[in-house]
Order: sequence, then structure tokens, then C-alpha cells
Amino acid sequence: MFIEDVLRITMAAPSHVAAGALRGIARFDGLPVLGDCKVPALHLVAASPFNPPQLMSQWLPNVVHGQTVGAGHINQLEAPDQVNLMIDNFVRHYVLAPSAGGAA
Repeated sequence: MFIEDVLRITMAAPSHVAAGALRGIARFDGLPVLGDCKVPALHLVAASPFNPPQLMSQWLPNVVHGQTVGAGHINQLEAPDQVNLMIDNFVRHYVLAPSAGGAA
């Protein structure tokens, strides 16, 4: 199965590479730039979101939330139908909608 392949490859990364990636993730501070975002943004989360929706709404006023059911951290692989539907709906309602400046 595809998910098992992703996990096997991920777990095969040398420890210094994984540690460096995690340090980079931990150091990243995206909060200062969120206020610059003036367009709707889609925030897709799994069962236990790293960035809770209520905080994302404070940090990013134009955020649109979506949450998968029955999926974990790699929800785009575990629940692709749910994720793709949410992306399609977001694009249709917030990107292509006449009020968004795009074509309907």
C-alpha cells in the first residue's frame, strides 16, 4: 500500500537528516507573516490539529477550515477523497467565485 511505502521511505532517512528537518520545522515562525495574507486561505487538518482552528482564526482572519474524519497526520494520503473535495470546494467558493474576482 502507498502509505506504508511513504512511511518506510520516511523512516529510512538518516537520523541527522531527520533531526535537521525537525529543527528547521521547530524554528519556523509563520505568525509574523500571517497578517500580510489578505486572501482566503484553506486550513486543512486531521483529527488532532497542530494549529487549532480557533487559533488559526485569530492569526489569519480570512481562513477557511476543513477537517478530515478518520485520518491522521498524512490525511492527504489517508483520506484523499475528503481532502480533494475540500480543496475543490474552496477553489469553487473562494477562488473562482464572482465575488472572489475569478470566473464562475
